[in-house]
Amino acid sequence: MNTDKNRMAMAMGLLLVALQVGCSGESGADADCLFRPGEKWLLTYKAEMAEAGVGVSETRMYSSDGTDELVERVETPFANRTWTLIELPVAVRAAWQAGHVDLLMTIRRTASGSYDDDQLPTTTRETASPPEDYAEQLEQMALSGTLDKNGQVVALDAQGEMFAGLRSDFEEFKKEIKTSPEAAERFSTEREARAYVQRQYDAAVRHRSMGAYSALEEAAPYLPTEDVVTGDTWPVHREKVYPCQDYAFLMITNGATCSSERATCVAKSVEETAEGRLATVEITGRRVPAPRDIPGPPEEDMEVRVDFFELRGELVFNLDTREIESLRIATVPHFVNEDDVRLDVHFIDTISLRRLD
Repeated sequence: MNTDKNRMAMAMGLLLVALQVGCSGESGADADCLFRPGEKWLLTYKAEMAEAGVGVSETRMYSSDGTDELVERVETPFANRTWTLIELPVAVRAAWQAGHVDLLMTIRRTASGSYDDDQLPTTTRETASPPEDYAEQLEQMALSGTLDKNGQVVALDAQGEMFAGLRSDFEEFKKEIKTSPEAAERFSTEREARAYVQRQYDAAVRHRSMGAYSALEEAAPYLPTEDVVTGDTWPVHREKVYPCQDYAFLMITNGATCSSERATCVAKSVEETAEGRLATVEITGRRVPAPRDIPGPPEEDMEVRVDFFELRGELVFNLDTREIESLRIATVPHFVNEDDVRLDVHFIDTISLRRLD
């Protein structure tokens, strides 16, 4: 049925984000859990995208025999830089199993803007207060997740008007997939089909969270241990890293939704301050786009547009308070297509995590 195909297409388009945060686990150094029950934090996340290149427009004359002739070709340089920001109070609670924690997030503030023509760090527009109807929806939004001792999400839920329609759509999709001939071809068991639908729903929730879950994902993997000293190094290996700027990532990579990461962290300095010991960590590595999660027989792959992202970052972490003073991660795609040679794109994610209690 067309309805089934439309539902499946909608789910495919919403495939994004999985959450990994809380404790460093096997991702990096053997640090203590970042979050502990009873604590309150403020997570601030700013996503920037800088894009520069040359736009091409062509005018052609077509003949009745089907041939065409180039009349004019115009190349126009362009440069854009935009940003979005969210502030999220995070409450940490004990969970149902030892080593797990529950996080409850609400959105306190959103803003967006762009830089001026000289790319100076001043904004030309900002919307710190969203439209009234949207503001009411934000006030009702509650994002929650349960994290295991390695920072993997084992439960996810989102409440509020913004997610009501999404929940309804996926409940209907869950019913239809049981009787869909297309689903029967893609899934070997009903259990596999249900698991796939749940993954799509979780991904859609994360997509609508405006980067909240992906920002949390960045918080834990690079953290040093409490006894770190200048010169210490440690690896970070992750197989599923979901981008904060998911839609742009999807377009840039021709449909990829996550990456595998291989990175190295180097403690550049450990400084005694009045606020505590600040460790500055340099991060370098690569992220390689992963194949799409599409069940069933293999489909014809889309042309590879990006073979890897160069990753560079810096973390400033308070070893005594466990606060992230700043974490800045820049990822730059390495294009393989000749059409993209003159396209320069930078994704820049900046995160801080501060105690509220």
